[in-house]
Amino acid sequence: MLNFYTEFSNSPVLAQIPCVPFIPKQLYASYEIESEDLSWTGKFSRYWKNASKLDIRLVQLTDADIVVLPYDWYWYRGPHWLPKSTSNSVAKAVEETNMAVYQEGLSAGRPVVLFFRGDRSHEPTPFTEAITFREGLYVSHKGVRDYCMPAFSEDIAYQVPNTVQGQRRNSLTFREKNNKATISFCGLAPKPKLNDYFKDYFYYLYTFLRQGYFDVSPNYGERLRHQAIKLLHKSETINTNFILRDKSVFLGNPDPIYKRQTRQEFIQNIVNSDYVLCCRGSGNYSYRVYETLCMGRIPVIVSPDGQLPYEFHIDWKDYCLFVEETNLQSISELICEHYDALTPDAYQERQLACRKIWEDYLSPEGFFRHLSLHIDN
Repeated sequence: MLNFYTEFSNSPVLAQIPCVPFIPKQLYASYEIESEDLSWTGKFSRYWKNASKLDIRLVQLTDADIVVLPYDWYWYRGPHWLPKSTSNSVAKAVEETNMAVYQEGLSAGRPVVLFFRGDRSHEPTPFTEAITFREGLYVSHKGVRDYCMPAFSEDIAYQVPNTVQGQRRNSLTFREKNNKATISFCGLAPKPKLNDYFKDYFYYLYTFLRQGYFDVSPNYGERLRHQAIKLLHKSETINTNFILRDKSVFLGNPDPIYKRQTRQEFIQNIVNSDYVLCCRGSGNYSYRVYETLCMGRIPVIVSPDGQLPYEFHIDWKDYCLFVEETNLQSISELICEHYDALTPDAYQERQLACRKIWEDYLSPEGFFRHLSLHIDN
């Protein structure tokens, strides 16, 4: 049983801001949009429904094992790449509420937990003594209390249409081993423009003058994807299954019918492949890693200086293929070598293992069920 303590805010400013998903929905007035039509908005529904069975309980401070800050630090920091102004009322309310609970936890001698999602989640926070779960962090300058958290996905394995070929076991659609491996990618990977490089120079200069070091360009991940895809396209030893878009599906078109259609294309693109290219995005993490493992496929991870959840407990090389940026020219050869080393039976087992590690440690239920391992670590 993991007993936790938190305090909710009654501020009307935060009425539309959800608490961190670790806190079961029933405990507070949630405004998180849940929709059967847009399944990706319901990724925490099953966790909230089954939270009582996961041995997680809200208690008074004196009985708590941990103190959880109620609001994700994303709501303070926002998605902005340049340092933001914190003058807006939501940011102030989030800061005041979290700081009050943080001080309570420290005064009581309890471990304090902060969640920080988003592309800027590697940045420092004022909660220096808190155990901080970040979607994206850099191993080279992570703190001793920093851990990686998944970019949570709904269980997309259940959304594979019956028209997709393959043996099915529970929610997993198996793929047979072939002579050649197939790698897929569906998403944003535009060719770099000259204007982007000029923007980067100004960005580097601005961040260096403001914070004393060069921050990573928000365009870096897209360039990495473009380079990897270009190399894979040239390969004759590997099959490619790429759907390349020139703009974001979710930001560029609000039509829910279009979103459902493109989401289904994305799911089928993964299930009809052996490997999935997973480059970092604007932040130093990839949603696609978790969606790929959910589907029982093997992520090919190109994410320099990154980390995956539970790295102190799980050997991720048993599930993923990591390609260093310095070895990107050899990406096809590395995939072929990895695929050839798997017998047909071993390939089936690998698919099962990828699906299971997502269920046990990367789904909302799995990740929060094992949260106490970080306290012990």
